[in-house]
Amino acid sequence: MQNGTGLAGNDSSQQLAIVKDPSNSNKYYVFTTAMALSNPPTSFIAYTIIDMSLGPIGSNGLNLGAVVPASKNIPVLDPGGNIMQTEAITALPHADGSSYWILIPNGNYLYSYLLDSNGLSSTPVANSLNYVFNYVGSIRVSPKINTNLNFTHLISINRWSTYTGNNVFSFNNATGNITNDYFININSVNTFSSEFNKDGSILYLCGYGLNKLFAIDIANSQSSLIINTIYTGSNAFNSPTMIQRNMHNDIYAIIGSGNYLGKIINPDIYGSSYLDISNTYLNGKNGRLGLPQLIPLHNNCIPDITLSAPETNTNYVYQVGNNITTQLNYNTNNKNIIMNAGNSITLLPDTEITAGSSYLAAIKKCPAMKPSTTRFPLQIVELYYDLDKEENYQNSLVNNMISVYPNPTTSQFTINNQNNELEKWELFDLSGKLVSQGNTIFGSIENLTSATYVLKVHLKNKTVNSIKLIKK
Repeated sequence: MQNGTGLAGNDSSQQLAIVKDPSNSNKYYVFTTAMALSNPPTSFIAYTIIDMSLGPIGSNGLNLGAVVPASKNIPVLDPGGNIMQTEAITALPHADGSSYWILIPNGNYLYSYLLDSNGLSSTPVANSLNYVFNYVGSIRVSPKINTNLNFTHLISINRWSTYTGNNVFSFNNATGNITNDYFININSVNTFSSEFNKDGSILYLCGYGLNKLFAIDIANSQSSLIINTIYTGSNAFNSPTMIQRNMHNDIYAIIGSGNYLGKIINPDIYGSSYLDISNTYLNGKNGRLGLPQLIPLHNNCIPDITLSAPETNTNYVYQVGNNITTQLNYNTNNKNIIMNAGNSITLLPDTEITAGSSYLAAIKKCPAMKPSTTRFPLQIVELYYDLDKEENYQNSLVNNMISVYPNPTTSQFTINNQNNELEKWELFDLSGKLVSQGNTIFGSIENLTSATYVLKVHLKNKTVNSIKLIKK
């Protein structure tokens, strides 16, 4: 990109955030973070503004964008006027429907900076964390939560290195404040990364050197924390180090520094989710310690879309926040197509609306983002959990020993519970439906269709292990 070199940050920086300018749909704020593992940390939290109406013209006839020269590597300062050398940053929509909060944990505080039509505020809302966030770690924000209490989102902050652990806070997007409605404190080593599922009802935790992936039933953790280990690796090379939800609500994982992305299967069904560590091949490339965050939106629409191939949808509505562009060989191909865009719909040369097609183009705003349909507890929740207690390590060791054979199978299977007392087992299909269950180590899936299932093994010591079982 024109003037795009020399941005602050480092290729080891954990997070960055990209946010649309509330006053100009062509402009984006790019927030870069520090290289916090160096001693002392190098670089600092800064922002750079990109204008997509500038720069050279691309093959689609649109500008490729440029960094605004006077708006490059501008430091974001704390209330004392100091630079911030943390790797953690995220953003979420403001309650006003157009502005955003930029959230930065640094030192003893979570700072909430307002980004509105006037630009980025220099005076943040300062929320005390009651602990020290020592530069290295990450922050995640949930989708909007369905609750009658005084919060709209949940925030998960992971600390790594000197001060370790994970905290989940409730947050009000009208005020920029942490509230006292929901709080979880998890003492743990190396919980470097976390991610919420599509409605914020489940939180996943993993980390560099942890060699595990945990699922927490947030919506039902009221008097005690409901947590399950859904994956245990043997070393850092076959274990998740960073997880990220995409715009389709899939959750992907960096696996060590290998050339596959892992994927959490059934991420929205607590008790049925598991990790496929070799889900997506990276064509010989390697993942490292991070995946890009989503651009926060006030609606359910993607910002822009360019269509350049014959239409394959029979009846389809394209709904985008800004611009739809058709080009090259786009052809409606006798289909029923509706295009709704908030700013413009551009039909470039070689676009063809054929006879027999039904085509409608309209300038329409995207519908507002709706909160999740999962109802959260009405009472205030405050939970503490020690993930590193000896019994939890022993539970993980037990989970490591549980297996099922033969797998794949055509009919019968046997659970190898390594002399641990079995309470029951449950078998779920990938939609989360319970299809079989039993209370002995033997089971039969002879009457089930050939597919992949999730076997949940419940032991009398209260541990639960999820195993992928394949019916041939």
